[in-house]
Amino acid sequence: MRPIGTLLLVFVLTVGGIQHASAFELIPVNPSGVSLEGTATFQTGFGANAGIQLPNGSVASFALGFVLPQSYITGNPIRVAIAWHTNAATPCAVELRPNFISVARVGRTHIPGPGASTGLSSATGSTILAASATNVTNAVLYNITSPDGVTPLQAFDVINFGLFRPADVPGDTCAGNLVIQGIVLVIGS
Repeated sequence: MRPIGTLLLVFVLTVGGIQHASAFELIPVNPSGVSLEGTATFQTGFGANAGIQLPNGSVASFALGFVLPQSYITGNPIRVAIAWHTNAATPCAVELRPNFISVARVGRTHIPGPGASTGLSSATGSTILAASATNVTNAVLYNITSPDGVTPLQAFDVINFGLFRPADVPGDTCAGNLVIQGIVLVIGS
């Protein structure tokens, strides 16, 4: 049984007469329910106003947690998809870095990595997000893996993680807010 609020998508592709299936479980996260730190705020409103506001020039971060569902198959990828935009004059770039990850499992100690954010990484390898137009929604993916690189994640693991916009770094050229509009966990192959 799937938790309330999740969606299972199955794709079947036939290649050379052989069917290949991929299944993704989508678990939406309410942006107004995440933990905010530093100068981060949540703003309500219409259009481009609503979302987590991460202002320029100061450290702003958000964090959230979830439990891997019973349907999770050990070894399957776990991704975090984030819909975002900036209200800054464009083109510009904004940086959204992994801050930390914590993985807990019932019956054992936490699964630590060599660094605070080991196990949380940008799917593209870069934490620089390029905005080509003001208030146009973009998407970015982050991968979640075992922090120690050895212990496979499994159903019912408890995962908490955070992302932050650093203050005054050369790669962040957007003078306005980075606005997080939506977050969804993408679980599966």
